[in-house]
Amino acid sequence: MYVVINVSVILALMLATVFFNANKKSRIYLIGYLLLVGLLVTSMVENSNIRDFSNVFNYPLTIYLLGYSVLLFVISLTNIAIGSYLFIMIGVLLTVANGVKNVSTGLPIVWADFQNNLLKEVVWEMTIKPHFILVLVTVSVIVLCGWLYNKFWRYKQLSLELRVTGLCISVVVSASCLLYINHSTSYATQRTSENQNSGAVEYFIESMNPEIMPRPTDYSEIVMKDLVLKYNAKYPIEKIAVPVKKEKIIYILSESLIDPTKFPDTKWTEDPLPTIHKLQEKFGGSMYSPVFGGGTVNVEFSLLSGFDYNFLQKNSIAYNHILEKNDHNIGIPFFLKKQGYETKGVHSHLKKGYQRNEVYKKLGFDSFISRETMIAESKELPIYYDEGYISDMSFVDRILLEVNKNDKSTFINSVSMQNHYPYTEATKGKLKQDDNLLENYQDIVDGDQLALYARGVKKMDTTIDLLIQKLTELDQPTTVVFYGDHGPALNQSLYDNAFFKDDKQLQKYLTPYFVWNNKINGEQKPKIINPGFLGSLAFSEMSVAQAPFYQFEHDLMQKLPAYNIEKHHFFNTEGEKITLTAPLKESLHDYQLFQYDMFVGEGYSKELFSI
Repeated sequence: MYVVINVSVILALMLATVFFNANKKSRIYLIGYLLLVGLLVTSMVENSNIRDFSNVFNYPLTIYLLGYSVLLFVISLTNIAIGSYLFIMIGVLLTVANGVKNVSTGLPIVWADFQNNLLKEVVWEMTIKPHFILVLVTVSVIVLCGWLYNKFWRYKQLSLELRVTGLCISVVVSASCLLYINHSTSYATQRTSENQNSGAVEYFIESMNPEIMPRPTDYSEIVMKDLVLKYNAKYPIEKIAVPVKKEKIIYILSESLIDPTKFPDTKWTEDPLPTIHKLQEKFGGSMYSPVFGGGTVNVEFSLLSGFDYNFLQKNSIAYNHILEKNDHNIGIPFFLKKQGYETKGVHSHLKKGYQRNEVYKKLGFDSFISRETMIAESKELPIYYDEGYISDMSFVDRILLEVNKNDKSTFINSVSMQNHYPYTEATKGKLKQDDNLLENYQDIVDGDQLALYARGVKKMDTTIDLLIQKLTELDQPTTVVFYGDHGPALNQSLYDNAFFKDDKQLQKYLTPYFVWNNKINGEQKPKIINPGFLGSLAFSEMSVAQAPFYQFEHDLMQKLPAYNIEKHHFFNTEGEKITLTAPLKESLHDYQLFQYDMFVGEGYSKELFSI
C-alpha cells in the first residue's frame, strides 16, 4: 500500500513538471530524477517494499511526508535540479552507510553514533574505513550523476511566489511530522522490534528522541505502594554481620564473545576456550543477550542496574537516559557503596565512549580507569596492544592492580576491547598458520575470518586462566562475574545456517557466562540467564545484606532465569522452554513495574532497593 502511495506522489510530481519546466527535452531527466527520489524515499522509509497498511497515520507514512517536505524545502531554497540532487546525495550516502553498518554489526546507524563521542570510532573506523572502496564508488557515482544532470538538464528558475509557498508548506509539514514522532507513544511502543523493517532515515529519526521505556498501563502511585507493602512483608531486610575479611567483586565484560566451536561443520585443532568451557560447565552456562553485533552499553546497563534492557525501546541507549536522569540512584554500585565498598570502573578504551566518564559518576562509581588513564600510567604498568586494541593481558593486569591496591571491600566493573569489530587482518594482524585453530577453514565460507576471530578469543581465554589463578591465591573472598556482551559482527555468511536461524535466532544471542568465587562453590547456576539477574546471583556468593528488591529478583531468577517476551522465549534453570504460569506472569510484570518506577517514573518503590 505504501508503494501505491509513493507512486501516486511521484506521478503528481511528474505532472508538476509541466509548470516547473518549460523545456520539453529536459523533462525526461526530471522524470528520471523524480523516479530516483521516489525509490530513495522508499528505501529510506522501509527495507521491505510492502508493509501491512494497518493504520493510515502510522510512522512510515509520517516519514514519507517528512521526506517529501524536506525535498520541497531544499528545492524551494535552490531549484529543482540542485535541490533534488542534494536530497538524493545525502539520502544515498545515509542509506549506503546504514546498509554497511547493518551488515557489519547487525545494527543500523542511530543518533547515538553521533551523540556519544563515537563519530570517528563508529562512523569512520568501524563503518567507512573497512568498506572504503564501496563508499568511494558510491560518492563518485553520485558526483558523476550530478555533473551529467547539471550539464544536460535545462531548467526554469522557480518564481518567488512558488519558493515562498514551498517553504511555508515544507516547514509546516516537517514540524507536524517531527512533533508527531516525538510525542506519539503508541506507535513507538508498537515499533520497538521493527528495526529490521525500518529504512535508514526512519530508524535514524526514531532513534533521536525515543521514549526510553513504555509506561505500563497500570503504573500509578497506589499500585507501586501496594507492591512495596507486599514485598517488604515477603522479603525482610537481611542483616549480615560485617565480614572479618573484606570482599572483592569483579564484573568482567568480554567484548563480542561467542563460542567459536558452536559454528556448524567446524573442525578444531584445539579448543579455543578451554578455561571458559571448564568454568561455564561448573559455575555458569549461557547468557541470553538482548542485543547482537553491538550495543555493549545496554548489556552493561542490565548488569549494573539489575534491570532488563528488553523492557526498553530497541533503538534507545540506556546510558543516555541515565545521564539525563538518575534521580533515584539506581544501580548496584550505589547499593554496594552503602555497605562500605569502593566502586571502580575499568575500560581499556575511550573514556568518553558512550559518555562513560559521566555516566559512571551518576551510577555511583568512585573512580574510572580508561584507556587514557592506562596510557598515562604506562610507565608504572606497561600496556600492550593486540588484535588492534589494548590487549586483554594488559586489561587483566590492570584489574589485578586495582584488586591488590588495598584490603577494602571493592567492586570493579571492567569492560574489555581486544576482540571488538572489525575482524579483518588490516585491524587484527595477519593470521599465521601457527595461530590458526580452525582446521577446515578453507571449506567454510569466510572460514578465514572465523579463524581470525578464534585466535583473539583464545588469547582472551589464556588471560582469564591467569586471572583466576591469581585470584585463587587471594585471602580475601572474591567473586568474578564473567560474561560476553553479545555475539560478534562476523560476516553474515557465517550465520547463514539453520543452527543460527532456528528458534528465532536464539543461538546468535547466547554468550558464555560464569559466576565464580575463590572460597565457595555457591548455589547451582542456571544453564541460561538474562544479564539483569547476574547481580543478584553474585550477591548469593557474598556477605552482603539483601535489599527486598534483590531478594525478589533472586527468587524470580530461580523460576525464570531467562526470557524474551517479544520472541515468546521463557526458560527454566535447566535451559528448558516453559510456559508462563499466572504467578510467574504476575512476578514478571511486577519486575517491569519496578524498573519503570525507578528508571523513568517517580521512584515510589525506592525503599525496596535500600537496607
